[in-house]
Amino acid sequence: NDDELKTSVYLISPDKVEDKLQLQMLGSAVETNVRQKFVYIEKDSLVAQGKEHGKGKDNGSKTAFPEVFALLKSGDELLPSSTLAKLLKVKILEYRDNELSRREELQKGKTGTASRSPAKSASPDKGGKKDAKKGGKKSPVKKESGTNIDPEAEIARGKCPLKKRGEEKEEPAKIDDYPEFSPDLFVLCVGFEQADFIAECHKTNLPITSLLKSSSN
Repeated sequence: NDDELKTSVYLISPDKVEDKLQLQMLGSAVETNVRQKFVYIEKDSLVAQGKEHGKGKDNGSKTAFPEVFALLKSGDELLPSSTLAKLLKVKILEYRDNELSRREELQKGKTGTASRSPAKSASPDKGGKKDAKKGGKKSPVKKESGTNIDPEAEIARGKCPLKKRGEEKEEPAKIDDYPEFSPDLFVLCVGFEQADFIAECHKTNLPITSLLKSSSN
């Protein structure tokens, strides 16, 4: 936590093996990004991402714990809780930086919109509209509904629910019903079930907000 972004970290553990399916469904729901304040971190996926990051140009040297990526590069599959705690903190800091950057871009967009001057209204035609009685053009006769409908024209006018070829799908509406003093980032962690993991997180200055158990009947 810091003055810029308040973060809450939750460790979620299944009550039994069958309950892991619920956690997978939870991860899929979070990944839709409908609730932008929620992130989902699964241990095996985090370790795989850490190994890939360690192969990059900086080899993780620019992170808070470069020694973690050196250990991941060694290929050791049994990682101690201290290493996992540091790797988790690196990932949470990455989410934090991304969220702060998103807020900064959003603020810039609002500032740019407010600074724009309103567009001038188009000046009316000097000649004015021609009177139909004086030889002006007659208004087109409306076609009967259901005849000679051009789908492309309907889509262009926004009257057709179908998308044009190559047109991107609209993102689902974001849900923003958080309490006034809620955290800025909810981190849901799954798969970190070592007995000493919470203690190692404390040593890494990564406070755990709550330990949750997922169970089903």
